[in-house]
Amino acid sequence: MTLCEWSDNEFLVINNAIPQGKWRTRPYQTEPMECMTDRVTKTITFMKSARVGYTKMLNALTAYHVGHEPTSLLLVQPTVDNAKDYSKEEIAPMLEHVPALKGKVTEATKRDGTNNTLKKFFPGGVMTLVGANSPAGFRRIESRIVLFDEVDGYPLSAGDEGDPITLGKRRADTFPNSKIILGSTPTDEETSKVHSSFLSSDQRYYYVPCPHCSHYQTLRWAGVRWPEGEPHKAHYQCEKCEQPIKHSYKTWMINRGEWRATQPFSGHAGFHISALYSPAANAEWGILAAEFLDAKKDPLKLKGFVNTILGEVWKKTVVKLESDKLYNRRVKYGSMIPDPVVMLTMGVDVQDDRLELEIVGHAPNNINHSITYQVLRGNTQQPEVWQALQKIIQAIYSHPAGHQLHIAGIGIDTGGHSTKAVYEFCSRMPGRVFALKGSSTQGGPLVNRPTKSNLGGVDLFRINTVAFKDTIYNALKNENTEQNYCYFPEDDNVYTLDYFKQLTAERKVLETKNGQSYYRYDCPPGVRNEALDCRVYAMAAYHIINPTTIPLEAIQQAQEKQQARAAPAPTQSAARQSNTNPLLRQSKPRGL
Repeated sequence: MTLCEWSDNEFLVINNAIPQGKWRTRPYQTEPMECMTDRVTKTITFMKSARVGYTKMLNALTAYHVGHEPTSLLLVQPTVDNAKDYSKEEIAPMLEHVPALKGKVTEATKRDGTNNTLKKFFPGGVMTLVGANSPAGFRRIESRIVLFDEVDGYPLSAGDEGDPITLGKRRADTFPNSKIILGSTPTDEETSKVHSSFLSSDQRYYYVPCPHCSHYQTLRWAGVRWPEGEPHKAHYQCEKCEQPIKHSYKTWMINRGEWRATQPFSGHAGFHISALYSPAANAEWGILAAEFLDAKKDPLKLKGFVNTILGEVWKKTVVKLESDKLYNRRVKYGSMIPDPVVMLTMGVDVQDDRLELEIVGHAPNNINHSITYQVLRGNTQQPEVWQALQKIIQAIYSHPAGHQLHIAGIGIDTGGHSTKAVYEFCSRMPGRVFALKGSSTQGGPLVNRPTKSNLGGVDLFRINTVAFKDTIYNALKNENTEQNYCYFPEDDNVYTLDYFKQLTAERKVLETKNGQSYYRYDCPPGVRNEALDCRVYAMAAYHIINPTTIPLEAIQQAQEKQQARAAPAPTQSAARQSNTNPLLRQSKPRGL
């Protein structure tokens, strides 16, 4: 007998340890359950939502091998406690109430060491339950069938012994007719174990016919529609004839559905299904629509809806910029300092063997211009590279309007291996060179008030790196050149495609920790992002100086007067004495 045949004859539906009646295999459960006992399928992946009966399918398979086709089974739950709960809440009631299993597994006693919560012997076979977090649980076990349940809840490693899925699969290596069954509600796209396994399968989806035009299609959330403010009236819209399908047709559609593979079969069958197919009373389309409206207000709830109702991975990437597009929008400045620029700041990223820096020019309307990007190579714990940086900081830059600018503020990262050297450098130019440290705290000001609680005793500013990167990425995405825009010079020696790859290296992603959702920027391993860091530190220096207190109109008037004079250029010393640019008057730095 196949699993479906045996289950429909012998198995019971048991909820909360109470029998609810005879088992009836649902149409979309038939093919996955047939694969669980056929001779050609070696591996099965079930990527699913809640409310589709996957746990009950595993129970039916376990009962089948206890009562009809004895063999060895290994059931892997996320933790040892989960395994014990599963044994008590699912296995024990099944052994007690299903007539075909009565007497197959003897009750454990104080003198009977053969059966316990995590190991049960029966004629011709044995059932072992383990937690994916327990390395000892996988030792000295050989099992023909290995069942992995809720794999996206597994730890990365079982103790120090590696991936628990790999450890479990090895337990079946000695059996030529082994069967690996892996299922779970998915989680994040980049880390989901069940999604990764599903992608290596033949990727089957359940197609159902439209009651109006008979067109076969998969049920997707985009097809669920409802009148504004009335989710309880939700229906499904056929993708072909666009006729509304009432929820009352769901059973009719599911009964006539069929699984269709989208990739070649090579022994690995993969199934994806969502709660849209579920006949459960709490999975009516109107109820799911109401749940969605509630969930969309909160990123954490929305993630849960996508994972547990749609059975889909949560795609965490929120922002990813195209480096090629930014490279192609470079412009010719005409001079090193473009005319709109009224202030210069610098950001410095500290590595063990080099300093990387960028000078940024700031203009009204939140417009900034990249001026130059340089790399100073040398041991950053030795004075030579810092002396080279000081020369760059002390340089004077000529403005097209006739006056001169110096670098008003310099932000330097203190989070590397040369923190002591950074503190020493900052202490030599207080009020102009700012020691910075990134803060992981969500929300709050762009720059916190400085503290001196550090080994160097200098003013240390904690900066909100997520907020600064938000500001920078929003400007990089913006195509309105009149405000909140970033200009880059057409300089093939400095602003190369590699620079823009660094500037756009990070992605904004949503994380959850301790039940709280928050955003962070993620840089893939091995990818350089110094250009982005330098831009963050230059922007932080700009905000520490607090340029909002400087009257930009006065600056523009001063520029116009200097242009009108058209006087001969003064000597370098005279220019420094007579410079009337208000930006050269250092304001007291403060946090925002």
